[in-house]
Amino acid sequence: MVPEFEDAVYSLKAGEVAPAPVRSQFGYHIIKVTDRKFNPGSVKVSHIMRRLTRESSAVDSAAAWKEMRAALENLQHGAKWDSGRLAVSDDSYSKGNAGDLGFIARRRYGAGI
Repeated sequence: MVPEFEDAVYSLKAGEVAPAPVRSQFGYHIIKVTDRKFNPGSVKVSHIMRRLTRESSAVDSAAAWKEMRAALENLQHGAKWDSGRLAVSDDSYSKGNAGDLGFIARRRYGAGI
């Protein structure tokens, strides 16, 4: 995972949703830690992602942020995780599985900083 995603993931407890959408090089993510293993370096993660590209304009970014913020507020007010995922996520890999990305280990992916 990229550092921005990892930093958010490792700041959360199992069952928690990040308090704000997280921006990475791939776009905005609403992140939920669904489980932790005994090894403190491995967490099970699901996400909802709104994709941005290098060609995305500031207007595109602002619109994506607004949409993700609204989805997050719905989750914070009791909406089911699946309803947010189905309505918003652009991640075709995880979308069909409740946004599940499986277990990830810190600094295993990306720059390794």
